[in-house]
Parts: sequence; C-alpha cells; structure tokens
Amino acid sequence: MRLFSLLTASTLALFVSPSFASSPLGTVIIETSNTASANLVQPYRCVTVDPNIQDKPVSRIEISPYRPDSGIECTFYKDPQCHSSHSHSYTLHEGSHTFKRRFLVSSFKCVESDRDDEFL
Repeated sequence: MRLFSLLTASTLALFVSPSFASSPLGTVIIETSNTASANLVQPYRCVTVDPNIQDKPVSRIEISPYRPDSGIECTFYKDPQCHSSHSHSYTLHEGSHTFKRRFLVSSFKCVESDRDDEFL
C-alpha cells in the first residue's frame, strides 16, 4: 500500500511539474536613455534582450513578480547566452533598480526566490 501511494505521488509529480515550470514568474523591464524593453520571464529560461539595448548602458531595471506573495531574482549577463565569468554577471531581486555606472546587459535568467533570505 505504501509503495502504491509513493508511485502515485511520483507519477503525479511528473505530470504537474511541467505546467508549473512553464508558468511565467513575472516581467522584467530594461530601460536605456532612449529605449525600453519589456520581457515576460519563465523559470530558468535564458532571455536574450532586444538588440537595440545590448550595446547601450542600462539606466533602470524593473523586476515584477506575477504573484504578490512570491519573490523573484534575476541574473543579468553581458553575454547573449546567459554565460559569463562572475565579474560579468549581476543578480537582482524584485523591485526597481537604477544604475549610475555603465551597466551592459545582453541576456538574463530568473528564478523564484524565497523572500526570507533576501536580506541575509
């Protein structure tokens, strides 16, 4: 009986997990001095930013989760395929972020985060 319930739970997880994995986490808006680009983000998917933004310094990034009770964090990369050395990536939580220094973004990837560890 115990084995049957374990098999049922694991089988259900196989069918339920993909639907959650493809549901959007939120939106990311990237602004330069004269251009803005809005992007719908899904968990762990690399998003290549608009080519008009890639070589221009970013002035502001707005990260908004779809569910108000959830957190989201995104890592931004200089490389268009979400790969960079540590010095060329930067992770931000939900909210509005402004940049005074030169900050270039070619791609980013987001994950759901636990708000409890945000200020550790």
